[in-house]
Amino acid sequence: MKVQEMMSMGGDDEDAGDDRCGGDDEYGGDDEYGCQEIAEEFRAQEIDGQALLLLKEDHLMSTMNIKLGPALKIYARINMLKDS
Repeated sequence: MKVQEMMSMGGDDEDAGDDRCGGDDEYGGDDEYGCQEIAEEFRAQEIDGQALLLLKEDHLMSTMNIKLGPALKIYARINMLKDS
């Protein structure tokens, strides 16, 4: 799954369903929401689909230096992937 697909998955918040990380490359997306920086960090850390499902908030915040808000949103979407 591409990062932009994961970030645009629907949820319960008001941002659900918007295409925050639209883009054509595997990791990339619209830099307006910081998706490009997050995608670059995923690439640098060699996060693939299997590793993505193992990520926790702590990994996102401490190792990848992602702020709390985006980290929580990413983690919520990871959990949605696990449940689907």
